[in-house]
Amino acid sequence: MSLPVLAVDELAMSFGTLEVFRNVSFSVYRGETLGLFGKSGSGKTTIGKCIVGLERPTGGEIRVQGANILNMGKKRVSETAP
Repeated sequence: MSLPVLAVDELAMSFGTLEVFRNVSFSVYRGETLGLFGKSGSGKTTIGKCIVGLERPTGGEIRVQGANILNMGKKRVSETAP
């Protein structure tokens, strides 16, 4: 099996003392589609913002084709994207 295009492992996000989410994990392989659903305020948009680099998560990893994008500069992330 090939590497997932996107892998989110144990992602967590807090704003001060407010914990938005924790331990969010999923993988998306080439040709797959992923949908997130939940109550208003449950963190769906914040997960998306973390994936595209608009927010920095307080924990976990986001990997694109195996590379942890949280440890890269923005230029290198754009070069890694499929």
